[in-house]
Amino acid sequence: LKKYREQARSLALNAAKEKAEKIASGLFQRIGKPIMIQEGFVPDSALPYFRFGAVSQSQTISEGSDGSGYNGTGLIDVSAMITITFELTD
Repeated sequence: LKKYREQARSLALNAAKEKAEKIASGLFQRIGKPIMIQEGFVPDSALPYFRFGAVSQSQTISEGSDGSGYNGTGLIDVSAMITITFELTD
């Protein structure tokens, strides 16, 4: 299970970074270094936000349908949620 949690975390990190890059490019900016990285639940009202030269992007990678971890197939779903706030650069 640990192996799959690490894999889900890695996929969530990559997806959050890619999404932040796309959002920043729409503002003719680039993402800089990460300012803050959080793992776990963050209320929807806080994401995404743009403030003071930063972009925050959250990404959840999950294979489940109901969030319980059980998908009805006898398998356990593994998911990860990562929130990263990046500096914005020109």
